[in-house]
Amino acid sequence: MPLDADSAVHGALCPRIAVLSSGDVGEIARRNGAQHIAQVLRPFERCVENIAVRTSQLAARTRASFPVRFDALDAFLVPKDLFARGALEHFLDTVQAHLRSHAQQLDGDQPIASLVPPPEPERAAWEKQVRSIPPWCADIAAYLYRYRPICAFDGFSHPTAMLLVVSSSNPDPMNAFAQLYEESSTSSVFRSQPHVEGDVLRSYLVLHDASAPNADLRRSEALLDEVKRTYGLQCALLTINSATEPVDSVVARVQAEWDTPDLRHVPPSSTPPGAALSVDDVQRIEAYVRELVVKSLVPYLERTVQQLNEQVGSSRRGLTGRLLGAGRKLFSTRTTTPSAPPASGWDAERGTYPATALASQTRRLADLAMHTCDYKLAAEMYDTARRDYEQDRAMSYVGASTELLCLARLLSGSSDGVPLLFSSACDAYLLDAAGRLYALRATFLYSDVQRTLDHGAQVAAALRRAAAFTDEVLRGVVLELAALAYLCMPHPHVRKSAATMLQSAEQFDACGQKAFALRCYMLAAPYYEDEHWPAITDRVLTKLAAQAHNSGQGGAALEYAVKLLYTTPRTEKEDKAHVEQLVNVYEFAKTQDEITLPTPLWDVAECTVQPEHDPSGAWAHLYPSLAHALHKKHVSQAGEGEAITVRLQATNPLHTPVTLSDLRLAFADAAKPLDAAHVSVDAPPSIALGPRESRSIDVPVRIAACGTFGLCAIHYRLEGVPVRQAMEKYGKRLQATKAQRITPTYAPDTTLQVHVRQDLPRLTTTVEGPHTAYVGESISLRIAVRSEGAAVSEIQVACKEPYASFGPAGGPVGETTPVPAALATPAPHRVQQALAPQEHTEVQCTVPLLDAGETTIEWLFVYQNAHGETFSCSARHSLDVRTLLRASTSVRTVQGASLAYLVALDVQNEDEEAVTIAGVSMLSTQWKAAHAAEALTLAPGERSTMATRIDRASTPTDATLPHALGAIGPLVGRSDFADVEAAALNLHCTAVQGAGASMPLDAYVAQRSALRMKSLEHDYEFLPEPVRRRAFLLLESHEADLLVHWTRPAAQGCLLLYGTHIGLRADVPGDVARLESLARPTTTTRAMYAATTQEQQRRIERLLMSPLAAIPPPVSLEVHAPVAKYEGESVQLAPVTLRLRNESTWPLAYTLRLLPASIRPAAAQAIAPWIGRTVQRGTLAPWHTETLSAHVAITSAGGGQ
Repeated sequence: MPLDADSAVHGALCPRIAVLSSGDVGEIARRNGAQHIAQVLRPFERCVENIAVRTSQLAARTRASFPVRFDALDAFLVPKDLFARGALEHFLDTVQAHLRSHAQQLDGDQPIASLVPPPEPERAAWEKQVRSIPPWCADIAAYLYRYRPICAFDGFSHPTAMLLVVSSSNPDPMNAFAQLYEESSTSSVFRSQPHVEGDVLRSYLVLHDASAPNADLRRSEALLDEVKRTYGLQCALLTINSATEPVDSVVARVQAEWDTPDLRHVPPSSTPPGAALSVDDVQRIEAYVRELVVKSLVPYLERTVQQLNEQVGSSRRGLTGRLLGAGRKLFSTRTTTPSAPPASGWDAERGTYPATALASQTRRLADLAMHTCDYKLAAEMYDTARRDYEQDRAMSYVGASTELLCLARLLSGSSDGVPLLFSSACDAYLLDAAGRLYALRATFLYSDVQRTLDHGAQVAAALRRAAAFTDEVLRGVVLELAALAYLCMPHPHVRKSAATMLQSAEQFDACGQKAFALRCYMLAAPYYEDEHWPAITDRVLTKLAAQAHNSGQGGAALEYAVKLLYTTPRTEKEDKAHVEQLVNVYEFAKTQDEITLPTPLWDVAECTVQPEHDPSGAWAHLYPSLAHALHKKHVSQAGEGEAITVRLQATNPLHTPVTLSDLRLAFADAAKPLDAAHVSVDAPPSIALGPRESRSIDVPVRIAACGTFGLCAIHYRLEGVPVRQAMEKYGKRLQATKAQRITPTYAPDTTLQVHVRQDLPRLTTTVEGPHTAYVGESISLRIAVRSEGAAVSEIQVACKEPYASFGPAGGPVGETTPVPAALATPAPHRVQQALAPQEHTEVQCTVPLLDAGETTIEWLFVYQNAHGETFSCSARHSLDVRTLLRASTSVRTVQGASLAYLVALDVQNEDEEAVTIAGVSMLSTQWKAAHAAEALTLAPGERSTMATRIDRASTPTDATLPHALGAIGPLVGRSDFADVEAAALNLHCTAVQGAGASMPLDAYVAQRSALRMKSLEHDYEFLPEPVRRRAFLLLESHEADLLVHWTRPAAQGCLLLYGTHIGLRADVPGDVARLESLARPTTTTRAMYAATTQEQQRRIERLLMSPLAAIPPPVSLEVHAPVAKYEGESVQLAPVTLRLRNESTWPLAYTLRLLPASIRPAAAQAIAPWIGRTVQRGTLAPWHTETLSAHVAITSAGGGQ
């Protein structure tokens, strides 16, 4: 058994010694600022150490300490108002006062042990810290142990011995001793309280006052001899008050003990505590107390235990005891008269047992056995007494005996059933009005013992149970202890500890103990922040901010309020409250320091610093060669004072609107930050972000200094609160060496850097052209280019509209024209070899307009200086593109023996003036159109539809499917799909209306490639852009485009209607089979490639649902039933013509069944039955129509089906 557990129990349950003194002894005590000699002895109650005691089995046990308690005899009388005012309420007043004193001493900045166990090197120090009891908790426990008013069911509150004290200066000391003896025997402590045992040890003390006039030590010694001859050997002589002036160390020792919370309150006095005691007096008192314990009290306890064990213990354990218990059970159910007491001695009216009752003697034996460390005997007797008390329903006695039974078992090394027994003890205590205090004291004592035994789970369970029956302030204390107990387990229960610590904080907060609440919240916060429990984290941080703010800790309050602004699912009301709390805390923090948000508002990965004319986004996709040439220098360049654009990506992490203001950008070079005076930021005055809104913001910046500078930080105000965000960004991952591949290593980032220089060459551009045009019109724009700085060379220009052309137009589309099968890739146009300073040139650009709306056409100029460095500038032109014609097409098959289609073109004039449709042409690789009509003029708002027959112009072939599979195969893990080189396409152009329409071949190919890429991006967005451009062809075999040439006053154009589908794509069956083979499961791959396989499978699934794999039904049935004339015959045959049409490029086997009339019995019209064969089987050749004849029977005139 650990000595700590033993000491904790004996310190709380130490023997009480009743002190009875003559009147002259009181005067001696008053010279030391006390009212009674017991108060003078009080500081020396715990001075006895290392005492050997013997058990009933004569086994020697060593007690590390043997504390006693000195009380005046009157203290053993129950105060009349003790339970009237409530013992617990009186205790709570004292607890509140002591907590306030501890709160004043708490330092908010002191280090607090985290609830989360640290790594092994720091684990030992952490365990030591969490096992240490907070000082306020230790003070409350000490006060609970000292709070021992006498009560019937608490045997340890009764006196174990009596000390009779007479001064040697008394005129008649022997008579004084006789009177004290008589008084001790007839005291109301025993007469009015029959439950108090009067047969206790009596010891006699002759007190020699060294400060008294004519003090004679020899006379005192002679008196001692006479007292010994009269009363025996339990006598002693003690000399005190030998100090001529107060001794500081003595006064401090006495004062500290008197200030300890206790019922034995010492009234204030003008005399300092222990003023007449010298150091020698202190040593003499310590020696006397030790002698009293060793020579008188311990032998008395050992002797009494032996006697009671022989008289009571043996009988309770033997046959007599068992028969007595059985008899009590038998007779306790019999009705008795009120005047007949029960056999056990239970006084139901007073609620007590007399001291002479068997149950009381059994309980006394157990109590004394506890003092002599005979824990097995004590546990046995407590268990026996408990059964007696349960028979009589004496619940307070049951609670006390069960509590001590648990302690005795734990101290004896047995813990079987102890937790359940202790719970029953608390339940029994709580049945009494004042039982809550005793249940709380029992919980603290029980927890101390279990803690020394490393039973953290039992400690936590007992303390959490106590929290249910205590008030707020004590509930906070016991919950804090329970939280620490969870950490003392072999495997710390951090989650339970954090939850309990949070409950403790709530209780402290509810009763106004803000300092303790703040401490508990601080302990719980790190755990919930790490575990990502948003609701609890928000609660903890909100409380921490409020508590720190109320405590005047503005910096700490601001820190906690800032932590609340992180991304988590919340309501708008919650986030708004957090922002308001941050603003309120900042206003009262009286600081200008900038905060850092836990969730950055600016997305560093998406932020870039670029010159005003930097190619990015669409430029890099359209003209990768230009972008590569510009990015070879890694760092963007700009002239001194020239505008650069900082593209910021702002994301509001909250669910409430926020406003940003005072946006400032900080730049720095490798050595030091750039002075803010050299940076001019043209930022908007305020930026409003909606809930969870993400927005790109371009901020123009001019730097009036030369050098290489990087964006290092962004400063702004969030609802008036200054915020700083560092802009730290990694470059590309380096994998050149083995060390770089093992340890992640990154190159320096250059996207947030700009090199500012004075000798930067510049080109200025001016664009001239119309500002209003119509869809289908091709406008010509003139761009004037001038060199403003040093000489430039290698000038190239590219337009953001990939179908724009530079220079003269090429030849028109002919009747049959070969065109490349691949999609056109836009290429930059070389302007001029070189431009000297101040020299200028012009560039002509023709741009077809394909879409309506406000349009900005952009050009990128790329050039070099004399050192071969590459630079860029841009030009822009805005115009309003209006819709002139709204056109659409529709397709259907033509009835007849041959396979043909009918294309209808619907055109409507959207302009306010008349528009002439001068000609319409169709472009396709296998279709030709018949001439339908002449030119027509549409009035404003007029609509017209023209139709034309479509026939095959050539044998259909289509390489779309094999070409696409060869390009996509590596992405889906199919290396067996070989690349197929597509041959050039023969483009047929036939006039549909008027003289037809035409456009330059290169313009048509560029426009169709751009429109094709746009539709491919929509249908195949799961494929990378380079793969889309490489995998698909310019035209598919079943596609046709219409060119609509229109004219109006002062304008003309050619409208391109893209991608009309006619019939089916001319796929080869083998290619379709290869496509379908993708759906078959593949072999299982290794786990390290599982992610790649999953990605390939997702692409295959998307590909099989794309238009590439969509094959409509190739067979259609046409039924022709002419009007038959009924001649009045009973049955007449009518012919029916059936045409089966195969629109595919491969032969198809078919089965045609003519269904009988009986399958539709509820038809509205009569159904004519088929006559003859009703089943026909055959094979349809590619692009073939087969005509079949059948007959139906007509039995009457009229409509039918």
